[in-house]
Amino acid sequence: MTKLRRGSHVVFSIHLHIVFVTKYRRQVLTPNMIQDMKQAPLQIVKDYIQHQSGGRLDKLGAS
Repeated sequence: MTKLRRGSHVVFSIHLHIVFVTKYRRQVLTPNMIQDMKQAPLQIVKDYIQHQSGGRLDKLGAS
């Protein structure tokens, strides 16, 4: 069963799969690209949490 996340006016479920398909077997992604791909979702979550708390992380129990 899919777990639904709930907000005050929304119900959602997010599933994300990133697939890179290349025609030839060679290095396509550089180390910098890989690092950026790791940081992007973390930044999105951080921005979302900050937006939901009105910019006040203390409302979430963080100090």
